[in-house]
Amino acid sequence: MKKNTHYRIARLSVENIIPTETPAKSRQLSKWAFYIGTILPDLSFTQFTHPHYYEKSSDYVFNKLYKIENKPAKGIRDAIKLGEMVHYLCDFCCFAHLGGSIGKISEHLQYERNIGQYVLDNYCSLQKIIASVFSIDESTKAPIEQIKYELEDYRNKEPGFDWDIMKSIRITAIIYFEILRNEFA
Repeated sequence: MKKNTHYRIARLSVENIIPTETPAKSRQLSKWAFYIGTILPDLSFTQFTHPHYYEKSSDYVFNKLYKIENKPAKGIRDAIKLGEMVHYLCDFCCFAHLGGSIGKISEHLQYERNIGQYVLDNYCSLQKIIASVFSIDESTKAPIEQIKYELEDYRNKEPGFDWDIMKSIRITAIIYFEILRNEFA
């Protein structure tokens, strides 16, 4: 996915799933740090050391998530790092990234452009769908186990824009609300 698509999906997830109270300054700051984190992997060298494919980088992503999840308090650096991990996880839920490699570059880039345009064109309708359909459950599963379940579920169904976007939003919400903000621990 393109950087702006990652950012928009994070905003859709964070700002539409639960009606949020007016957050304290520290929460506002961590929210924006989280958003910034969602675009960083495409701007840094890590895209070469940890490619954005499940087969190549899932261990890296889950190790980072476990490390941050187990911290008693999460700061701005953690918010940025969790945003970065969301970037990877959203790419794991993107049809163009399913094959484990870039494949035909022109097709890969075209899919990413198209999904980005789809999110932009349908932003308001996606907001309404998310606000009415999605919620964060007080699941008995640990957040990382929920994420693994969502990825497995994604890989067992036919990919497409809606499926890619909805799974990405769900995973983003789990990380933001259950790991970063720790609202349901």
